Parts: sequence; structure tokens; C-alpha cells
Amino acid sequence: MKPVSELLKKREGTLWHVRPDDSVYSALQLLAQHEVGALVVMDGGRLVGIVSERDYTRKLVPSGRSAEQARVAELMTREVISVTPAQHFRDCVRLMDSHGIRHLPVTEAGRIVNIVSERDLFALQRLSLRQLSAQIRAAPDVDTLRHLAGEIRAFARNLLDQGVQARQTTEHTNHLNDVLTERLVLMVAAERGMDLGQANWLALGAEGSGDRSAGGFGGGAAVPLHRLGHVGSPRVVDE
Repeated sequence: MKPVSELLKKREGTLWHVRPDDSVYSALQLLAQHEVGALVVMDGGRLVGIVSERDYTRKLVPSGRSAEQARVAELMTREVISVTPAQHFRDCVRLMDSHGIRHLPVTEAGRIVNIVSERDLFALQRLSLRQLSAQIRAAPDVDTLRHLAGEIRAFARNLLDQGVQARQTTEHTNHLNDVLTERLVLMVAAERGMDLGQANWLALGAEGSGDRSAGGFGGGAAVPLHRLGHVGSPRVVDE
């Protein structure tokens, strides 16, 4: 399981912040300018709160007060939940879920060093999915595919450890298993001189229904129809 520090290595730039006595309008301008969802609130070098777009829409808009008149101190969350660089992504997911928040300041030795958002965690999941898919598609041999099949299982376990829902984890795993199956078919076809443009395939069981588990392939099979003789037009059969 990767620690938060791994994510911070890929992020550069200034940690945007406001002061408690700044106007909400200036905070909104900063959020829009830098395309971020939340800002830390600093007072004399100390972290005293966090303010987000959601604070504005939920607290200030219903009151009818103008953003120019209201101060950040009126909207900010004072009891800030934070993490350290050594904590894991799953800790971030669980804290966000249990407290109903989307941003976590990252502190080290009492000093704030960055901020992690829910969007960061989702982006990391998508990146890992794309990277593993690319590795499978570039696999040169069956031994490499066998190793990558193990990586798929490890990827699924990591998602579950991070608190990702089982349905989403299964969807990601199904996609990776499909990519692996496609690569294996292409590899074997090339080795045996098969023209896949002239082949028809019948998918049975879990492979055909897209209902595989996170553990790997289900109890199905992919059968080349040219070995079964002429079968007519393709059709879907439900049990």
C-alpha cells in the first residue's frame, strides 16, 4: 500500500492559502484561478482552518450575504482533519468517508506541506489502471502475462484496501482481465499463424457475461467456432 508521500512526489507548486480575515470573495477568486476545491487557512504560520467551495454554497449562499462582506473565518472548518506523509491512501479514503469531507491537509512535524483531495485519489486509481493496461498490451510473452495476472489481483486488493466499493473494483478488474485475454489471443494467433479476421468466437460463462470476480477468471471459455463447423449467424443465448 502506497503512502501519501508517493503522491506528493508528483505534485509541485505553491500551497495556496488565505487568512481568516480575508473576504470570502477573495477566497473564491483564488479557488477559481488555481482550479482547486479548497484552501488552507493560515494565521501567523499556523494552520487554523480549511475553507472550500462547498462551504460557500452551503453556508453563505442560503444566508443571502455577499461574498465581499463575509470573512473566511465565518465559513472555515476549524477542527481540521489531517494526515501525515507516512499514512496510506486507504487512511485518506476512510477519513474522507467517515467525516464527509473531500480534502485533507498533509502535515509533517507540525507544519503543513500539502493538501490531498478526493479527486487526487480517483486520478491515482485511473492512472494505475491505464499503466497496468499498457503493460499488458505490450507484454512480449506468456510468462510476462502470467506475472501481470498477479498484478491484476494485487491491484484489486489495493483498491479494496483504499475503501473503493466492490462494484467499482470488479469493473476495473473485469476490464484488465479482458485486456489480458485479448493480448493472449493475439499472441497465440501470431505464434500459430492464425488469421483472426476469419475467426468467430463464442464466449461462455463469466467471460461472456462480464461478471467475473476480482480474483480472476470465472468458469467460462472462449471457443473458436470454426472448430465447431458452420453455426449460422451470431446470437445471444441466456440460461
